[in-house]
Amino acid sequence: MAGLEPVYPWVFTHPFTALLESLGARSRWGGGSLDAGLRDWPRGPVGGAMNLPGWDCSGWVQVALLRIGWLRPDAWQDRTATDLGRCIVGRIGDPLPGDLVFYGQEPRWTHVMLCVAPGLVMGATGADPQTWGDRNERCVLVKPTRYRLDVGLWGPLRD
Repeated sequence: MAGLEPVYPWVFTHPFTALLESLGARSRWGGGSLDAGLRDWPRGPVGGAMNLPGWDCSGWVQVALLRIGWLRPDAWQDRTATDLGRCIVGRIGDPLPGDLVFYGQEPRWTHVMLCVAPGLVMGATGADPQTWGDRNERCVLVKPTRYRLDVGLWGPLRD
């Protein structure tokens, strides 16, 4: 991790430090259950047509929140990006660390990432054509919040 400090200095003072180990993990659409995701951190649950490990966007976000203690396992279940969009309090202004950031068109969000610092999101990208990633970006990455033009909703999960 020594090489990451200059690039991502914010994570070393945030609870998001625990998420760094998943950087570069494969992403794929339809990633698997929360139980499998927790068990198979950081590489992601095994499954899909090729039976390979990997994260989908909503699975990574949920397991990430569980890992940093911002989500109680007994109060949650597997949810899609659209389902998660119904569980937040929308915010005006820029996303804050810890906010979920949704992409697509309300009410059917197609992608979700986690805001980890002002102007930056982290999550599984490029797993399907709608996430706008090229073949080399089908993994867990840190990107600018507005890396997609269709960013439309952000905010914290409701208690």
